[in-house]
Amino acid sequence: KLFVQYAKIHPSLGLTVEEFQNFLMYHQHWRPEDATDDKCVQLMVHYDYHYRAYKMYRANSMPYEFHLSLCLLSFGGFLSFLRSPDNSLIDKEHEEIYQDMDQPLSHYFINSSHNTYLEGHQWTGRST
Repeated sequence: KLFVQYAKIHPSLGLTVEEFQNFLMYHQHWRPEDATDDKCVQLMVHYDYHYRAYKMYRANSMPYEFHLSLCLLSFGGFLSFLRSPDNSLIDKEHEEIYQDMDQPLSHYFINSSHNTYLEGHQWTGRST
């Protein structure tokens, strides 16, 4: 459903660079400086590489469609991108541990909440 929503020009073949760029910026909330044309092409080539034989099969005896499909991100390539580290929920800046984590757990301050939920007014409402 998501793929079809963005693949407007050649829905049966794949996403154009501009369509993929729109997906990254508007659906995945990438910054424009991170979703440049060059970066989109690089991602498309990388994640669509293994679907080249499928594209040839799909184009059957139509060389124009096969040639055109090489410039597009196929559905399989799109799925590969969605499951990839390039589409991770975790910001790459947070992957590196910069604190000393070699001490016993009891040596660390652990902040936890009591998880109550207010019903009604913030000060006078009933909490659950």
